[in-house]
Amino acid sequence: GGKYASPALSIAETLVAILAKQSSQVYTVSRSVVVGTPSNVIHIQKTKLDEDSQGLDEFVSVLEQALKARGNSSSKISMYFTLGQHKGDNPFIRNIVAATNFAMALRKVSPELLKGGLSSFGVVLTGTDATLPSTHPDSKVTIGEDIITVPTYKISKYNFVYAMSKLCQFYILADALVDTLKGDLKEELSVELKDTIQKMKKHVIAAGEDGMYHEEDENGISMEELDNISKRSNEILQKLQGHLKVASNISICYTPLHAKPWTDMSFIKCEKDSDGSPKAYILQQIVWRLKNAISNEQAAHAHF
Repeated sequence: GGKYASPALSIAETLVAILAKQSSQVYTVSRSVVVGTPSNVIHIQKTKLDEDSQGLDEFVSVLEQALKARGNSSSKISMYFTLGQHKGDNPFIRNIVAATNFAMALRKVSPELLKGGLSSFGVVLTGTDATLPSTHPDSKVTIGEDIITVPTYKISKYNFVYAMSKLCQFYILADALVDTLKGDLKEELSVELKDTIQKMKKHVIAAGEDGMYHEEDENGISMEELDNISKRSNEILQKLQGHLKVASNISICYTPLHAKPWTDMSFIKCEKDSDGSPKAYILQQIVWRLKNAISNEQAAHAHF
C-alpha cells in the first residue's frame, strides 16, 4: 500500500520515493489515482485490498503483473506490505483481512515466485513498536548531566487490540511463507502459526473497534499471552531470515492519516466543553506523542 507523491507525506510514500531512486522497476498499489510518476514507477489503483470479497483477486492481479514483468530474469522481487490501520472503520479487523488476502495471494502465485529460486523474493512488513512486550524497558537518554527516561511505545491497555492486529499480520505472513517454502520449517512451525493466528483473529473480531485491554475478559488473550506471542515472533523471524523482514524501531510518525480522526475528535470534545479549542486539542495530541516521535524518513529507511 503506497504511491509516488511529491512531497512524500507518509511512511509508504517516503519508502516509494527511496525505492524509485534505487530500483530499476517499482510497482505501487493504493486507492488513489496517480499521475506523473517517474518512468520506472508503475502505479496500480486497487480499492478493496482490505475487504473480504475482492481483496484476494486484487492482490493476485498485482503480483501477477510484477511476475510477468520479471519474466525469466533472475531479478529479486521485494514486496513491501505497508497496510496498517489504527483509526477509522474497523481498523483492527481490516489489518487482519488485508494480511490474509496478501498471504493467500502469495500462496496462489508461489509456483511463479519460486521459479527464480528460494532467494528470488522476499517480504518486508511495516512493523511498529506497539508490538513490543509490555515489559520492554524504557529508554534512557543522557543530556549533559541529566539522565532522562523516555517511555517506550509498547503493548499497553490502550493499544492492545491494535498491537494484536499487527502481530497477527506478522504471523499470517510468516505462515504463508512457511507454506510456500515448505521443507523443515513447515513441519516445525505450521501448526503453531495457524493456532496462534486463530486465537488472535478470534480476539480481534470480538473486540471490534474497542482497542482497549480488558483484564476481566476471561475469553480473550491476556496481556501476558500477547507478550509471549510478541517474544516468540522474534524467534520465528530469525528462522525466516532472508525471506521475511520486519521494519522495526517505528514508533509515532505524524502523517495525514492523523488529520481526520484528530479533527473529528477535536470538535466532539469542544461541543462537550464550551471553553475548549479545536486547535488546542490537536496541538495536545501532537505534543503528548513527541516523546516517541520519529520522522517518516527514519521509518522508511527501517525497511532496508
